[in-house]
Amino acid sequence: MNLSKNSNSSIPLNPLPATELELLSVFVGNWHAEGDSYGDHQSEDYPYASAVRWVSDESYEWMSGNYFLIHRWQASVGAQTFKGLEIMGYDVARKEFFTRMFDNGGSATKYKVINKDDTWKFSEPFTRSSVLFSDNNNLMTFQWEWRHEGSDWLPLCNRKAIKNND
Repeated sequence: MNLSKNSNSSIPLNPLPATELELLSVFVGNWHAEGDSYGDHQSEDYPYASAVRWVSDESYEWMSGNYFLIHRWQASVGAQTFKGLEIMGYDVARKEFFTRMFDNGGSATKYKVINKDDTWKFSEPFTRSSVLFSDNNNLMTFQWEWRHEGSDWLPLCNRKAIKNND
């Protein structure tokens, strides 16, 4: 551990990465995802209304130092292009994972993240997701939900991502 200290704090400047961060390694690699996205004309009576195809290429890699995992994606969602950046990490003081997502639509969302076995759950008040790893961690199954116009939880996006092991 580097015990160099900030002049205003007794917190080490460069503590070793938390061992919990190793759990994020399951995401590392290049992935190709396909599925469906919902939204237009959606209601509780018609939760899968206006489905459009989702196709994306995504990458997850450790930032230098291995304190944060960087996720980048570029997706075609129907006729729209959707690009984004996510930063995943572990808050040692709170003993919890977190993520911040930024996209080309101007969204900047902070999610609370919970890991249990092969499942990762991401949540904030208006969107949530469950990501299940299977097939020896070469397949991710995403189920995103959202609260749209005061509704209860509705499907937002369902997709599967296959790891490119080349």
